[in-house]
Amino acid sequence: MNKLRRVTVRRIILFLDGRVWKKYIDQFIRYLYEEAKDEKTIIAYRTSVAHFLKWKEERDGEYIIEETRPIDIKEYTSFLKHQCKRKPATISKYIAALKVFFGFLFDQGLVKDNPMTRIKIETLEYVISANETKWLTKE
Repeated sequence: MNKLRRVTVRRIILFLDGRVWKKYIDQFIRYLYEEAKDEKTIIAYRTSVAHFLKWKEERDGEYIIEETRPIDIKEYTSFLKHQCKRKPATISKYIAALKVFFGFLFDQGLVKDNPMTRIKIETLEYVISANETKWLTKE
């Protein structure tokens, strides 16, 4: 296990200890390893999912993961954008992680409805005009 993973995983485990929804994340992480996902991807997904679950728990008190609705996800993206000052690309990464997480829970029968099926990832389009270059110059 490399040093980055040990430190990050240790921090996340300390954060998750005693949380009701820890079992869901543990199962999800095992699934990601079985799917041979890259360690950095697993760490990013775990961090994103834990951030959402912590936010939801702090906002609502006791959080029942099975009751997550699309409006919760939309409110979370608004929180990321306006209070955390996250850029659209970062928000899309959080949403992508949540899509995989809730898809996993749904496939395993741990939730009856996947709240992410009605959530779209915001796509960013970069338009380069004829006057702009695509590379760095000395100017």
